[in-house]
Amino acid sequence: MRTRRWWIAAAALVALLALAGGAYSVARSRLAPARPADPGLAVVLAVRVLERDPATRLTREQAAAVLPLLRALQEVPPTDTEAAAAFARAIRDVFTPEQRAALQAVRRRQGGAGPGGPTGA
Repeated sequence: MRTRRWWIAAAALVALLALAGGAYSVARSRLAPARPADPGLAVVLAVRVLERDPATRLTREQAAAVLPLLRALQEVPPTDTEAAAAFARAIRDVFTPEQRAALQAVRRRQGGAGPGGPTGA
């Protein structure tokens, strides 16, 4: 009989700890500040999306214009979102209207701000 009580007490303790852990994680996620979107990552993803489809692939001239900007973007610290956004704008300016439309279509299919960032590509 005593061993049964110990098992019940142990099970109740485990359940209590699980509930407390769940409540803590929910409260912590609500209190944590949201990370700002990284414009550099968004534009890199946009380039990758364009490169996957032969119809929207970058031309040699576009690739020659984008590559130095991507290399410079690598050197931008993650905390400098203004510089990353400037590089992202410069890269997006290289895209053709057809490529921008393809990125918009990808964003609509995904249901949110996809490649190119929330401001669009």
